[in-house]
Amino acid sequence: MDEVNKIRKAVLSKGESRNFVAKKFNRSWDTINRIVSIPREDLKLRGQRQKRGGKVVTAELRSRIEFELSQERRLGVRKKQMWKARTLFNKLKEEGLYQGSERRFQEIFREIRLSLDTQSVKSYLPLDFDLGEALQIDHGEADIILGGHRITVYMFVATVPGHQFRFAQSYPLKSQEAWGDFHNEAFDFFGGVFPKCIYDNDSVLIKEVLGHDRKQTDFSLALQEHFDFEAIFCTAAAGWEKGSVENAVGYMRRNYLAGLPVFDSFADLNHHLKTCSLKDLEKSLHYEKWSRLVEVLGPNPEKKDWEKTDSLYVNSYQLVTYDKHEYSVPERFVGQYLEARVSILAFKLFCQGEFVASHRRCFLNNEHSLTLDHYLDPLLNKPSGLAHCRAVKTHSFSTEAQQLWCRLKNKYDSRNANREFIKALLLGRKSTTDQWQIAVGLAISYGSIESDAIANILHQVQNPTPIATTEWLSQRMPHLSSYGIKFDMSAYADLSREACHAY
Repeated sequence: MDEVNKIRKAVLSKGESRNFVAKKFNRSWDTINRIVSIPREDLKLRGQRQKRGGKVVTAELRSRIEFELSQERRLGVRKKQMWKARTLFNKLKEEGLYQGSERRFQEIFREIRLSLDTQSVKSYLPLDFDLGEALQIDHGEADIILGGHRITVYMFVATVPGHQFRFAQSYPLKSQEAWGDFHNEAFDFFGGVFPKCIYDNDSVLIKEVLGHDRKQTDFSLALQEHFDFEAIFCTAAAGWEKGSVENAVGYMRRNYLAGLPVFDSFADLNHHLKTCSLKDLEKSLHYEKWSRLVEVLGPNPEKKDWEKTDSLYVNSYQLVTYDKHEYSVPERFVGQYLEARVSILAFKLFCQGEFVASHRRCFLNNEHSLTLDHYLDPLLNKPSGLAHCRAVKTHSFSTEAQQLWCRLKNKYDSRNANREFIKALLLGRKSTTDQWQIAVGLAISYGSIESDAIANILHQVQNPTPIATTEWLSQRMPHLSSYGIKFDMSAYADLSREACHAY
């Protein structure tokens, strides 16, 4: 480029002839003439290879792309199902209509889409929220292994826009019970209630979208009233209006639940998510602002149990059905209507305010909750049905219970063995699980496996005989010491086990 400038200066400024300049720079006359004649603005393009788009980007290709994109508009194709550049590139390449690079195809695809105005270029406003001004809340799906089952959970995420403060919890459903519980946990995590909460138009919160207005559900209004905040709902299908939490859902799913993680329960899962949220917070660039956040938040009210209530009929199988899942109750409630109080992870039943039964809420397909204790009374009258009872088949018996049942079946016929086993199980109502297992274990070791013998041993376990020592005797009979009488209780050890051992 420096030589070109010298040649142009010699001819155009100094007035030297083109022949003289050609000899001076050892260039042909034609070269000198082209350099001098070319406009200054075209000098930068001199020597560059011209674009060869015409060889691969044919009129036929453009026409085909225009047809596919116009077809989308005509058919009203959903946004998430519209053609993507890569998908159409692969299709047309297979058909032999295009043989160029994918990058060049993307350029043409974007150019044509914009020309058809099927996807306009959008601009966004840069936003700046004051610390503690608002909280954005959303949820997304994630797959995990829970209790040996692969399930899809709903991960709720809350973020403070403009700051890297995130919190997540997961639930089996995205119902109002989950929304309510998450607000409890989120406000507890952040240390107070935010004056504004920003949501999308979830059906749990919104009955109907009326232009810029929203018709809220009763639950949504109750949520606002309990925590005393203002709810703000985004424009329909405009997730960028709460971009902080939209990005956080993906971030937390990739970083906290990557690789199909395994958990024993929802308690373990949510403990993991809370721990990860705290670790992220400590590494945050805004960590020094965390202590100031609590100062600007409102007071956190007492936690509320967000429950649904329903009236359920108890059928002849001692079962109530809720959301296609069955739950058992004691025999005396058959034929009655019970009040069900359903939270996100618990299912409780009441009869005129009296507590009846409590179950872990079921959410897997074909999952039901039958408590063995509810069926012990009818089984006592029908012991032959023990082996085939659904509650028995789904119950996890302790090692002591399994050994007892096996010993009883070896000693008695099936009916009597079942009856004795049921009587032994009924003793568990009057004792703790540990006491019952100790009593059964001792009964097996003594060879006294009948229910009456187990009841005797259980009584001794619950009311242990005091150890008969010299100190114990002096406390019980202090007047003996005034006579100078001393007893050595170890001399009676052969006659009395209580002298050396306590039950």
